[in-house]
Amino acid sequence: MDFLRSNKGYTQAVGKSSKKSHSAVFRDNRPKASLPNKAVQLHTVSPMQLKGERAALTNTRDTTRSAGEQIRRGNRRGSISDTGGRSRAKLAIEYDPPHEHLNTGYRSKVQELRNFVINKMVAEAGYIRTNAEALINNNDSFLQAKAVEEISVGNCGEFSMVVFAHLIQNTTGQWVHRCCMAGTVPGVNPPQNYDHCFVFTYARQVADTKAIANKDEATIADAWDGYKILTLKSFMKGQNAYGTTLKDSNISIEESKQADGNQVFSNQIKGYITEWAVSFNQNFENDMLDPNSTYARVAADASANPSGFGTRGSDVVGLDDRRTIAQKLGNCTAEERDDIIQTSSDDTLFGYINTLSHAKKAEFFVDVPTARIARYIKKCWNSGFWQTFAVASSYPYRHSVINALPVDMARDVFDALPKADKDKILKALPKNKREQLTEPELPL
Repeated sequence: MDFLRSNKGYTQAVGKSSKKSHSAVFRDNRPKASLPNKAVQLHTVSPMQLKGERAALTNTRDTTRSAGEQIRRGNRRGSISDTGGRSRAKLAIEYDPPHEHLNTGYRSKVQELRNFVINKMVAEAGYIRTNAEALINNNDSFLQAKAVEEISVGNCGEFSMVVFAHLIQNTTGQWVHRCCMAGTVPGVNPPQNYDHCFVFTYARQVADTKAIANKDEATIADAWDGYKILTLKSFMKGQNAYGTTLKDSNISIEESKQADGNQVFSNQIKGYITEWAVSFNQNFENDMLDPNSTYARVAADASANPSGFGTRGSDVVGLDDRRTIAQKLGNCTAEERDDIIQTSSDDTLFGYINTLSHAKKAEFFVDVPTARIARYIKKCWNSGFWQTFAVASSYPYRHSVINALPVDMARDVFDALPKADKDKILKALPKNKREQLTEPELPL
């Protein structure tokens, strides 16, 4: 959501412009050669080979670099109030014609950023200018993603770039699509255009969401809207920033790229971006010291009259992952799997386990913490535990699980195991537990 027009630099009118305010920064000023090719390219990737959304949103939420704080939003009342109006002023101060030459803030300086990095590449890194320009102009979202991480301010467009860049450079195989909502919001008078950017991942590149038959197989990653992860199906059914039901025509894919796990820019080029951002941050801070500066006056006005969206942002604890646990675990990295298991309730996790085959249950429990396995066994004990599980050495009845169970349960589990497993477990158990398991039971 990018409603950030200002009237003479002091007051912001939310949603007055019919043109998406991010379009000048994100698309229209880029050379035509740098615009993405939206042709559909089929690719042989499993529909569920879509990973890394949790890590990408966590990275976006927790990044604190040159500016020393999280990326704050310029159009959310919480961020505006928390930062004393700084997040709005720092991102964009846009005057109506004929005063647009007074525009300032990050968004008015993106071309300055591009030129700075290109000039550095030519002067210090030995690039031919045309090659430097092509690399920067063809990877504008990666350039801005790095800059936004360093200046710590943005709206949905900037947030989507950070997520887009992270997924492409840290996962492999899947296609990452950066999108904007399109069309008009239903039931609003006077008419209001949708204005929101987000990312979704899918097994192949598509020109539009109409090409996705099963929308549960595409995953939305929306950092701006409370670090939200959900299926495209749920997003279109109303779990989006506007809370409205969407058609395929309401989603415009702005750019897409297949993730390859490689960094687009070298550390040297990323250093140039950081150098520009540090200078930008310092100039902003210096101007804020003067209460009569444009930055300070706009920040003060925004703080006194914080207009914008009331939805959650920087105050979100963790991630708002709305997928079912089966969707999460079928679509995650090894690191994300651990986090999903740890943050899922027992009822949710155990319900999922009960849908698995015997072999899959044994496989699933290999790396599950002992306490969780013990709780599962206890919960299932009186509901057909032995009918649910095939007792075999492949099931992880490791000594830590046996030791965590009450004596009666531990003895029943232990007695059902093959002798070879019993011998290994006995040697690893503490002496008191070993004695409890091996002492004869008193006759009734």
